[in-house]
Amino acid sequence: MFRQRALSAAIALPILYGLIFLDGFPWTYELPLLLVVVVVSMCGAEELRHMLRGRGFSPPKDMGLMMGALPPLFLYFYHYQQYNNVVLLGLSLAITVDVLVLALALIGDISRRVSGRQKASSETHAPDEPRQRKEAAEPPPHGGTVGALRDFVILAAGALYVGGLLSSLLFLRRVDEAIAAPWTGWPVALIVAAVWIADTAAFAAGKLLDGPKLLPRLSPGKTIVGTVAGICAAVIVFVVAAASGLFAGPFDIGLARAAAIGVAVGVAGLGGDLAESAVKRWAGVKDSGSLIPGHGGVLDRFDSLLWAAPVWFGLLTAARHPF
Repeated sequence: MFRQRALSAAIALPILYGLIFLDGFPWTYELPLLLVVVVVSMCGAEELRHMLRGRGFSPPKDMGLMMGALPPLFLYFYHYQQYNNVVLLGLSLAITVDVLVLALALIGDISRRVSGRQKASSETHAPDEPRQRKEAAEPPPHGGTVGALRDFVILAAGALYVGGLLSSLLFLRRVDEAIAAPWTGWPVALIVAAVWIADTAAFAAGKLLDGPKLLPRLSPGKTIVGTVAGICAAVIVFVVAAASGLFAGPFDIGLARAAAIGVAVGVAGLGGDLAESAVKRWAGVKDSGSLIPGHGGVLDRFDSLLWAAPVWFGLLTAARHPF
């Protein structure tokens, strides 16, 4: 598994950092990073849809993909209204089409469930049918309109969780206004590196040293030693960044504050990981998906970043504009 994880990282990281670097050029209108966030959000929301289906919910096919795209697109449009009119027009059309398709999917789902309930009801009242068939024909709990709306709202909340938290990456690239292009994406590059290194350190330490489990019922493979190693790795990343002068300029972040930020980011990443583990245990699955060899699904790879990125954005913004 470690070899698969390393191979996946060797392929994915250069692509991801290439897009982050490309995102810093003005002529890209910061669309490369938006593309990354939208794709990850769509895949993550679709993985949530599959997990919901395992618990008896039945959102329509591909609804997670459509919902996952909306939070980053909306936030980008709201935050960057001064951008190129052609870009904003294209985003407006994409959002409009997505919303319309979602509305049609919801209407179709309601129609399908209502018609299925009516058909089951008519079959149940047939006098010559055996009892077993009558029981099998009865509609499931929360069927019809209520069931469709319930599944829609639950999936929308999941998509907002993934896409909304991940969209903090879009705002991170504008925290440092003093730095010249194309290096404006350094806060994004740093948090991605910190989370990736922390996850790798936690995985390696947990496998090599083993020891007592952190929360065995929630995350059976996570050890206390691995958790501490992951947080320490995050601290080292931010201390090295501070020592190299990366926080010079508008930020007042010395070594001590950098270490504190590393602890906060490491703990936040752990929280995101445990939150996803709780969802997987609830859904009765080991991995959220199988898209990334050695890691599982997109949520398995980006779960820590979902909490770490907003925390990093808040701390960096506070350092840029101290209270």
